[in-house]
Amino acid sequence: MGLRLREATTLQVKDILSDRGLVHIHGGKGYRDRTVPLPPITLSALRDYYKTHRNSKWIFPALGRNGGKDAQYAENHVSQSGVQGVLRSTLKRMKFKKHVHLMYSAMPMQLICSKPISPYGMFKKYWVIKPLKVP
Repeated sequence: MGLRLREATTLQVKDILSDRGLVHIHGGKGYRDRTVPLPPITLSALRDYYKTHRNSKWIFPALGRNGGKDAQYAENHVSQSGVQGVLRSTLKRMKFKKHVHLMYSAMPMQLICSKPISPYGMFKKYWVIKPLKVP
């Protein structure tokens, strides 16, 4: 299941239709709603991640400046620029040499993690890295 950055950051708990194995995406490309399949392994990873914050509205809540301790009560979703900053710093620490286009990178939800990971850990560990083709 691949999502655009804005689609991933704005996912709400009510958008996960676990009984049907689907995710409802609101206002995707062209501001159209769509429904995409939700693989069981992805559902399991999302549930594990949800247990780290238990926010009643957002799958990826804004973590604030206290390291996510109040993520349960966050009223907003994580920002796109925050996710991009985490990706940039991760690529820098990895000494990744190729240019990566960050504005519209898709975040895969094909997660293989079997244990809960820290907030932002999902973004750091499971990001699609596609080098920009330069003509």
